[in-house]
Amino acid sequence: MFAAMGAALVAATSSRHSQASVSSDQLFQEKVASVKAEKKKKTPPPKPEECSLATVQNCKVSQCCDNFGFQCFAKNETFAACMDKCEPAKLQRKGNGTWSCKPLGLRHRCASLTEDCSQFGCCADDGHQCYEQSDGVASCKKTCDPAAPGTQGWTCAMIGPRNTHKYGTGYWGGDRVEVAPSVKKCSRIGESCATTKCCSWTGYSCYEKNATWASCLTQCIPNKPNGGISNKMAFQAGAPEDNPPAHWKPFFKEAGPGPWTCKRLAPPMVHGWQRGTSLYCFTVALTENGGKKKVPELDLVRTAQRMNTSIFACDKWEVFSNVEAALNPGKAIKVAYPHTEGRRPNTKIFVNTKLFMNVWGHIKKQMTWFSFSWVVKVDPAVVFIPSRLRSILSHQMVTPHGVYMENCDLVRMSFHGSLEVISKDGFGTFLDNMDECDNNLPWRNADHAHFQYYGEDKFLQWCMDRHGVDKIPSRQMVDTVPKDEKIYGLHLTVSCPGHRTKFERKMKKWHPNCSRSETASMHAFKTVDDYVECLKNTTQL
Repeated sequence: MFAAMGAALVAATSSRHSQASVSSDQLFQEKVASVKAEKKKKTPPPKPEECSLATVQNCKVSQCCDNFGFQCFAKNETFAACMDKCEPAKLQRKGNGTWSCKPLGLRHRCASLTEDCSQFGCCADDGHQCYEQSDGVASCKKTCDPAAPGTQGWTCAMIGPRNTHKYGTGYWGGDRVEVAPSVKKCSRIGESCATTKCCSWTGYSCYEKNATWASCLTQCIPNKPNGGISNKMAFQAGAPEDNPPAHWKPFFKEAGPGPWTCKRLAPPMVHGWQRGTSLYCFTVALTENGGKKKVPELDLVRTAQRMNTSIFACDKWEVFSNVEAALNPGKAIKVAYPHTEGRRPNTKIFVNTKLFMNVWGHIKKQMTWFSFSWVVKVDPAVVFIPSRLRSILSHQMVTPHGVYMENCDLVRMSFHGSLEVISKDGFGTFLDNMDECDNNLPWRNADHAHFQYYGEDKFLQWCMDRHGVDKIPSRQMVDTVPKDEKIYGLHLTVSCPGHRTKFERKMKKWHPNCSRSETASMHAFKTVDDYVECLKNTTQL
């Protein structure tokens, strides 16, 4: 495997370097090819000096690994590879020759509380941030104040991300809350983010390269080149192929050579207060949605009701449907499901925005939601544990404008409809402005999207952004969670690439590991058997 890999890498690297005489600006200014042509393009490997891809690239020059948890190990004087562990006898038995297995550089991992974290750019302990003491010296702490005992005289510059494994909200202390601007107000990937301190693609953060440049990265390894081809976003191809939205392909530029300080720049935190944990929850269960496969959504809802889980464990619940349907107790509220806006390009199901306008209209009219702290919309195929959500919300600060909880990253649009969590203040603002958004948002003719129609989730998010509701950025950690530890957080869904490891993103069929997950919800489990199995595995019933 590794011998063949070496030959292939020479050709790939040569091809990359043949473009060196063309500036990155010139490359970006090339006309975007047709959707069909773009689909055929293959992503080249990182440059030799950039952190290398695990198992498939020579890391002899970079001496660092792009994949978390991996170490660059030498085979001989000319070849090395990123692996979890290097066992010479085992490699030789598999026909990979003789390996010295000498470690080169540092393993891609986070620092312990007793280590200098300036070389790692992250902390292994929940709630901790790598803070700079002085140039080249840093430690993992929960807070840092240059004027306070214990960190007096420190620069307190943040290096890399904060560890949010347990998805806590009290990491910052006091009544402060981290909110993220709308991506429409932030810097594109490859541009300077020094002024905005935020990024136009979710899951990216603004990191300093040096005193004169900062840009958006998914991860930043200190003192190494960052922002290369591995930093490129994954995105859906424009549809339909012969007439996609004008800007379906997002802006991207590589950051260029040279080491980074990895100091993280972020907008200032704002004040908030605790809103409470009472939940008004609803779901929309359909008998048909235009797709070829029939999803037994009412069966899933009745199963959840029988097991007293999902929305039925909230303080107040309501079920909406395109048909009248009996529950035990109660019944589904019938709403009109117009089929006037076409079908989604990939799933072929009907665009659901008008359906949800009818649902939201009913909720607005009856005002039941107003008696509760949070409004939660849950898809029928979501295994939802309200007690876990209450635990998260018990410490969640809410701003005067109201908030919604971002539930996905590494995507253009970060509020996926399988689980929508909004404070009553934010939801009230949306209901008050729903008609204005219907009339003025380009939800039937999107241009910065892969498809011209907004779904209900994109309409809801962009409307809340438009009218000042604050976004709580996702704190979900997956790729950097050690394999033997549980995954905590708000939501795991098949539709979110940030909810998978880099290896799992290549899998065509993937679902959350319910035995490992202790998130508030998991999606999608579209049969009663799969739903019940996941529920039992995650709750250990």
